[in-house]
Amino acid sequence: EAFGFYPHMIVIDAGDTIVWTVTSAEDHTVTFFSGKPSFNGLSPIAVFPIACSQSAPNVYNGSEVCSSGLLVQGEQYSLTFTTPGVYVYTCVLHPGLQGVVVVQPKGAPYPYTQEQYNVIAQQEMAMDLQAVQTAVDSYQVGPTSVSGNSSVYRVAVGYQPQEITTASLSPVGNSGVSGNVTVQVVSSQTAQVKVSLSGLTPGKSYSVQLLFGSSQYGEATGYSPINIGSFTPTSTSYSASFLVHQNLSLVAYTWIELPMAGLYMNVNTGSNTVASGDIMFTDGGIMGFLPSVVTIYAGDTVVWTELEQNDVHTVTYVPPGMPIPEFGTPQSFEAIGNNSVFDPSQYHNSGPLVYGQSYALTFDKPGVYTFVCLVHDEIGMYGYVNVLPRPSSTTHIVNQVTTVMQQTTLPGTTLIQHYNTTISTSTGDMLARVAAVIGILFGVVALAIAAVATRRR
Repeated sequence: EAFGFYPHMIVIDAGDTIVWTVTSAEDHTVTFFSGKPSFNGLSPIAVFPIACSQSAPNVYNGSEVCSSGLLVQGEQYSLTFTTPGVYVYTCVLHPGLQGVVVVQPKGAPYPYTQEQYNVIAQQEMAMDLQAVQTAVDSYQVGPTSVSGNSSVYRVAVGYQPQEITTASLSPVGNSGVSGNVTVQVVSSQTAQVKVSLSGLTPGKSYSVQLLFGSSQYGEATGYSPINIGSFTPTSTSYSASFLVHQNLSLVAYTWIELPMAGLYMNVNTGSNTVASGDIMFTDGGIMGFLPSVVTIYAGDTVVWTELEQNDVHTVTYVPPGMPIPEFGTPQSFEAIGNNSVFDPSQYHNSGPLVYGQSYALTFDKPGVYTFVCLVHDEIGMYGYVNVLPRPSSTTHIVNQVTTVMQQTTLPGTTLIQHYNTTISTSTGDMLARVAAVIGILFGVVALAIAAVATRRR
């Protein structure tokens, strides 16, 4: 899937209104923090709308927290902008999902028409979908470990490739300074920033900053720069690597995430900026259990690990006769059964898993068991554990499918094939709810933005 506010940046005039429309089955929010303390999608207030003010709930002046609350497919959210400035916003459910609104003074000419923005949005969407293909091509099934007569099988809960992006740094004014920067998330708490510059003045001090906003229009209102480092070159060229240990996105999760828009770099000498460039991260990943079907023997263990930085998932087994809990209810947040023996008559739930967290169950009863992500059940995030009777020999299932497309089946299909085993199922309760390709959803998760650019003179 591809995440995005499309287009990533839009320029309007004071008095204009923007309408956001959710065009995917994935839920989102449109949230402006205005530099104030943020919250994330696990916060109870994330799903509720936050009015800009009591008197004007959908009028944004750039200084208050405003949020759409949880938006589902087809729903819209609109804001009227009254104050010129640069504003960044986000989806609190997906920390890398950011956009920029630039508000010009009333009567200023628009750089693009709505039709041109539509074309830009399609181009940005295509780039993100290419990132999805890169994720598919790079994914490898986790290793299986064997201990005695039992094995441990690894299942990825979502997958996103390592986050890395490269941007050009262009001269500001007549500085003559240019270069490039590479930003890479190297661990959950650390990002590496590599800068290579030319056109420098030997002996002069330079500093490097990351800022929220746009290199063309400036720093976002309410946010302070992230100071990366400083240097004094001995020649006209210089390369350096810096480590950053703070979040690069607006949302308050516990790991570092590269935002897809709304972040840029400045190279400064004192108060003068000599080079600048936007840090754009093309975001794409796989939403699903990988592999979607895992075949094991009785006594084996399955460990599910969240590997998607930009989303939250659950690993949930709902016993027969019990409705699937709505995500956001206390039952959906309750962690039950981790590192226990699976009981098919009981409810099992990991609770919300964030990047790097795991959930494990040991299976001792043969059968085919369905697991679901409560956050994404309506768009078909289901996985299956096929437990075979343990044979008398010590043979283990060690063959792993290495290509994603071999791990999936279409909804309504009465056979699911995995490895050399054929599992017969009925086209009923287990598969009827699957609304898309099991395991991988090549749907565009898009928030289409339409600007109502009516000048109010």
